[in-house]
Amino acid sequence: MNLVKIIFCIFVLSISQFACDENSETITDEQLGLNYAPIAIGNYWEYQVDSIQYDTFKRIIIDTVSFLMREEIVDSFRNSAGELIFRADVSSRVSESEAWRLINTTFFTKNRERMVKTENGLNFIKLVFPVQRFYSWDGNTMINPQTAITVKGEELKPFEAWSYYYKEVQTSETLLNKQYQDVITVEEVNEDLAFNRRYSVAKYARNVGLIYKEQWILNTQSQDISKKWEEKAQSGFILKFILIRNG
Repeated sequence: MNLVKIIFCIFVLSISQFACDENSETITDEQLGLNYAPIAIGNYWEYQVDSIQYDTFKRIIIDTVSFLMREEIVDSFRNSAGELIFRADVSSRVSESEAWRLINTTFFTKNRERMVKTENGLNFIKLVFPVQRFYSWDGNTMINPQTAITVKGEELKPFEAWSYYYKEVQTSETLLNKQYQDVITVEEVNEDLAFNRRYSVAKYARNVGLIYKEQWILNTQSQDISKKWEEKAQSGFILKFILIRNG
């Protein structure tokens, strides 16, 4: 290869590298989808929560509870790796007339690749960026699949075989008579086996955050396939969150 060709090749490679670098720098946070999870001190979300719990020890008593829940980002700090962590207070009340009661604390970490939420000491990769329909990831990669939780005295292992993916993007959703125009749906698990049901889905609206969440973590010893899971479940829970307001 003569000198002219070598110089030409170097020139082409330099231009190509410059173009790639330039394109990568022009991808905005909005294009990546970071504003599906607006995380900042002062942001809050209030939800209507409906919970059904199954109690094996009391001969399959079904306990239905409805309450209000508020999650508010109140502080931030940097961890040992230099990551910015946001702390949120989680409060509940039965009705609008009652005062909020602090019940838990959650943590958020977000960068241009993912958003991680820490609940009860467990780290969930709730979103990855950029947001693309059908893109999948292991949202529970930081959680041992054998991790157990206790519901009404019954030990459950709900975290096996989860695989998150963007089921829908840029859709509209109406909840409690309020319409959201740009919504993504993350299906986290959808497994229906003979003796257990695992279903978890979350919906996020752009510039709002989480607007809807539903989980079915159920076990049974019944072999009656004619019954719905609501009827044959013997332990576990069904949980639904619907956003009421945010700010």
